[in-house]
Amino acid sequence: MSLYESILKTLGVATTDLPCQYRITLCGDFGAHVEGVKKIIDVTNQKVIFEVKNGKIIIEGNNLKLLSFIYGDATLKGEILKVVKE
Repeated sequence: MSLYESILKTLGVATTDLPCQYRITLCGDFGAHVEGVKKIIDVTNQKVIFEVKNGKIIIEGNNLKLLSFIYGDATLKGEILKVVKE
């Protein structure tokens, strides 16, 4: 069983449903990895806005830098202070 399957099982979600249209993995104080990104709306050193299915993900922080964006996966470097789904 994968880590994400284990997390979904703990949350009481059937892994066959795969409800995650996007996934955000915070990496301590170093940055984040975002899966399921349809497009990048805006990037500054304090805010990154991603379009995902059914909305937007806004990540706020300090010294943010988009390191990569390929096949719907984005990697950010910097201190993440806030993550909001709109």
